[in-house]
Amino acid sequence: MSNLEVIRQACTTRGGYFVHVVQDQEAMERRQFKLFDIGTELKVLSSKPSTHKNKHGEESNSLIVDVIGVRRVLVKSVPQREPFVAVETEAISATSPISDFQKELICDTFKACSELRSQLEIKDQTLSEVKETGRLPFTQLLGPGESSPQSDDDLESMVAKVKFVLERDGKELEKKDESLLIALAALQGVDPDTKMKALTQIEDEDLVRIASEGLEDTRKSLLAMKSL
Repeated sequence: MSNLEVIRQACTTRGGYFVHVVQDQEAMERRQFKLFDIGTELKVLSSKPSTHKNKHGEESNSLIVDVIGVRRVLVKSVPQREPFVAVETEAISATSPISDFQKELICDTFKACSELRSQLEIKDQTLSEVKETGRLPFTQLLGPGESSPQSDDDLESMVAKVKFVLERDGKELEKKDESLLIALAALQGVDPDTKMKALTQIEDEDLVRIASEGLEDTRKSLLAMKSL
């Protein structure tokens, strides 16, 4: 029920905004509670009631929620754990815009990966990946009843959507942050481990490098699959 309460609180008291932070898996294995230092601020775009049925056939109330990631945040403290985890955060602003060359390379490689997936009839992500890696930027949050995630067709349309949402809420997206969102959006096209590694980087240069390398590795893997 805590996830449902987070959504309700976000929609009723915070204009639809909330933060998603992934738990440290190594700490969990030691039965310790620890969050990653980097999280994602999300905006609820829409929600509708749903019913969740577990493996025993038991039903419970749930929600299907569409969200969009708008920025990365630094987790400063965890003042609350019940009935849901609450964190105090600080915005992470881009230090400098990515170069036009980097932007073009990321966009072109992402497009190539999308076209190869389409040819191979491979979806961008599976439901299990979303559950394993948490809600990442530009991945629509799934509720019970949804069979698979949905993603946008190109990176620039995703960034334009974020910009529209923020401007509608009276918030401004700086040019340098707008360009970094290109690299963040591209992470939906790479493997879960690469996503997590990139999203936990403080420095913009490291995030962009990991995103670019991850996309190129994905493109090569898809080309190898196509040649079989």
